[in-house]
Amino acid sequence: YLNANGWPRHEQLGWVFPVESPTAGLWLWKEGMGWLWTDKEIYPFLNKSSTGGWLYFYGQYNGTLLFYDYEAKGWIRKQDSQ
Repeated sequence: YLNANGWPRHEQLGWVFPVESPTAGLWLWKEGMGWLWTDKEIYPFLNKSSTGGWLYFYGQYNGTLLFYDYEAKGWIRKQDSQ
């Protein structure tokens, strides 16, 4: 779903603001997570701009997003704002 304000709703990640990278891949702004970078060849792996660490997006269930943070060696649970 693409909102008129430029924020698409990804079927699993929820609301994101995408910006095409000038070199490769795609930057996504995700509320509560900041900027994340990915590419079609490596998704569902996401690179966190704030730390340079990697996340694995496991999926979404009932509005809860589940990521594995390789840097912290643990799971991150985020509620997606509807």
